[in-house]
Amino acid sequence: MRTALRLTDRFLHMLHLTIIVFCMVGWVFQSARVVHLVVVIGIACSWFILGRSRGYGYCLITDLQRRVRKRLGDPPGPDSFVKYRARSPHRDGFQSTICRGGYPDILLSVGARIHLRKFRTLVGMRH
Repeated sequence: MRTALRLTDRFLHMLHLTIIVFCMVGWVFQSARVVHLVVVIGIACSWFILGRSRGYGYCLITDLQRRVRKRLGDPPGPDSFVKYRARSPHRDGFQSTICRGGYPDILLSVGARIHLRKFRTLVGMRH
């Protein structure tokens, strides 16, 4: 049972990292833009719709991972996966610098602009 929980924890950890990286750069590849938009909308729904009852910024994956870690006997970490990674004893300086440097915000802003431009084109609005 403990091995299954550890594997689940690792899987959720990798899923988190994959989603974060995909959200930051998925819009770059034109073939992935629709999937990117669906993922971003899913995250927004988690943060704001589920978040209405569980606190804004709620993440289903973080919640599942915290439950798994609690069953493993690990101390509860912060509510945010990024905060958890930043406090992790295994973090590297490069990752922390990137996360605090505002690069994710810049990349997400550019991605949002591309999606809005595509939406305007689809509905016949000029930009």
